Amino acid sequence: MRTELGIAILLLATGLTGCIGPAGTTADPGQAPGMTATGTTLPTDLTMDNAEVVTYNQTTVTWRWEGLLPAMRDEQTPATAAFTVPAGISFELRANATWETEHRELFLRVVDENDNNVCGDGIGVPGEYLGDPRASCRAGSEPATATETWRMEIGDVVPSPQDEAFVAHLTLSATGEALPRQGASVDWATLSGPDWRPGDWWEIELTNPVTENTYTFTTVVAAVDREHALLGTARPPIDEILFLQATPLGRVSMGTLTWNLHDRPFKPLHVPLMEGAIWTTTLANRTVEVTVRSLGDEHAELGFTAEGLNATARYDPRLGMLTEFHGEADAFAAFAARTNWRVVDHGSDHEGPIYVPMERSLAFRSGKAQTEGFHVSSDGSSTLDGVGVVAEGRDVANVPEGPTHLVLGMFVGWPAHSLNSQAGAFHEHVYLPDGKVREATVYPHEVGGVHVEYHTITDPAGEWVFEHYGAGPGVAMSQGVAYTLVKYDAPGAQPEVWA
Repeated sequence: MRTELGIAILLLATGLTGCIGPAGTTADPGQAPGMTATGTTLPTDLTMDNAEVVTYNQTTVTWRWEGLLPAMRDEQTPATAAFTVPAGISFELRANATWETEHRELFLRVVDENDNNVCGDGIGVPGEYLGDPRASCRAGSEPATATETWRMEIGDVVPSPQDEAFVAHLTLSATGEALPRQGASVDWATLSGPDWRPGDWWEIELTNPVTENTYTFTTVVAAVDREHALLGTARPPIDEILFLQATPLGRVSMGTLTWNLHDRPFKPLHVPLMEGAIWTTTLANRTVEVTVRSLGDEHAELGFTAEGLNATARYDPRLGMLTEFHGEADAFAAFAARTNWRVVDHGSDHEGPIYVPMERSLAFRSGKAQTEGFHVSSDGSSTLDGVGVVAEGRDVANVPEGPTHLVLGMFVGWPAHSLNSQAGAFHEHVYLPDGKVREATVYPHEVGGVHVEYHTITDPAGEWVFEHYGAGPGVAMSQGVAYTLVKYDAPGAQPEVWA
């Protein structure tokens, strides 16, 4: 069910009143979506072979190229389209291609007129991501002294016995400030924060440290202003992903990659980056020290430390994103500090809807966790699988009006690494505002560890009632993360609340 949004109210709530519109911006006429005006103007006579112009304004041009790779082509004979690049203007180049065959490996690259590789490579990307085969690359260029002719190439990594149709897009955006070319060293001393555009995307692989479930999902830039961006997912979000809050989603600062994590700002970047630099932020509800451990030609290694917590991350300015995060923390740290995730693919010009979780916040946390076990009734009149237990009371929480969704996480059991290995029985009982019930139970004969269940609840406002039962050392608790889900039909489009 969809609820149409009072646009003015949403824009005031998000703080992005100067950026969201049909073209992704309310800036001066002709300004490219999400781009700060630089005074540079692309000439109107730029061309690309066998391609049509789908976007042109003073600072951006996008071509669409449809082609065919005949059977048995190989890397030495790719499909090629020549295009012109302007003189005297620094620009960002973004290229992507999609094709039909799910497991076919094609490569995409762009070379300049001296056959230097500008972006992409000949390795190829197999189309194994949700049936959406694609390849992409992104790079920047210093101003050329004269108009040049470059080439976009698409080909097979290995010969194929069948024809393959593809659709490619190429975008040139005047920047006034060049991004580092792929393969070139990054100038860390002058580096600014990420420069995202609506439609930029990253494919992320994440493993939940409790359930050990692994998910792959696509994070997409839905809208931007001069300092912040709204990041969402290409499909309605997975409840575990939203509950963990371990990756940037919602309103994110482009200067520092800061996002709201467990109701506190998590700031993984402090630009420009200098080796050995130290700053503090919050992670897993703890104050952590962030250290720039090393700066390489292409990425920075970051460390996050606090008592009982040690995490590492990698930042790649060419992708404008943390590309790896590995967390280690004690059992009392929030799950985000123990989550492992990495970027497995990236690109731009996402087409299709984006679902943005706005204003994620902790709605409630209710339960019992102790090392010596819960109180057990003396007469054993209340039992779970033959083990005497007693209710720990009826906790009540009220969720206010506003959020459209809530992810309910229910945790019962005992940590596998607990010092006290005595088996127990645990039961969590949650009464929802609409009268429905969610339950989770573990018994002594089941394998040790915490059992977790996630449930996405719509229209969560109202009274929630919790009952916790247990015998033995362990935990029985519930936690809710509330948010408002906003849908964009395309990058930069007008938003609507999605319920």
